Amino acid sequence: MVVLASKLNHPAVLKELLSASAEVDVPDRGGFTALHYACIENRRKLVEMLVRVRLGLTLTPTLTLTLTLTRKLVEMLLEHGADPLIKTKAGDAPNQP
Repeated sequence: MVVLASKLNHPAVLKELLSASAEVDVPDRGGFTALHYACIENRRKLVEMLVRVRLGLTLTPTLTLTLTLTRKLVEMLLEHGADPLIKTKAGDAPNQP
């Protein structure tokens, strides 16, 4: 349920599940956890909630910087012509907005 709440961007549901001590690291059939989906979809609020529970802490300056730099690097790559829809050799493609 935690994965689904993250995947569907339901912070209120996620908060309730986390308050009930739901397991945060259980992956879905594809091997993705709630934190994977929150990061993939750039859902900062969900990332913060999951990181707090998973690691027992709030976002540290280092983690905040990492998330910010990652976003800025992706933006820079896109500005320089990177194809955000390119597929891997295995046929995997990024999630569409």
